[in-house]
Amino acid sequence: MSNLLKKKIIPFWEKNGQKILTFLAIFLISLASYHAGQTAERNRKTAAINITLTQPEKTANPKKETERTKLIENLLEEKLPEKNFSSNNPASLTEQDCLFVGSKNSNKYHLANCRYATKIKPENKRCFASQEEAKNAGYVAASCCVGKK
Repeated sequence: MSNLLKKKIIPFWEKNGQKILTFLAIFLISLASYHAGQTAERNRKTAAINITLTQPEKTANPKKETERTKLIENLLEEKLPEKNFSSNNPASLTEQDCLFVGSKNSNKYHLANCRYATKIKPENKRCFASQEEAKNAGYVAASCCVGKK
């Protein structure tokens, strides 16, 4: 056996040993990475949260539910006070009465002939007859229209 070891195995190992070790290292790292990924995926699937929607149970006391609903509505009204939308409809004011224009999507108002006012969509336009009316509705003068008349 020692004669065979000296003649065939040792020269083979000296010639190809580095390549064999490199291959084994890459193979073992790949195998470990594959198993780590499989384990992580298995854990992810078992840790998933299942949400099922069910019909809400009817409350034993419907009066309590209406009281709760009214309380929520009252709190919402306190947080979001209604503005005076008397001039909300652009058709209610004529073009002559519409000296200032504001958008429903903004808190700024412009002069009716301002170039930015012409870009406001008609369905979003709010007309105001005076600056006071616009300010009372919660609007602020646009910086492009300050000091101009």
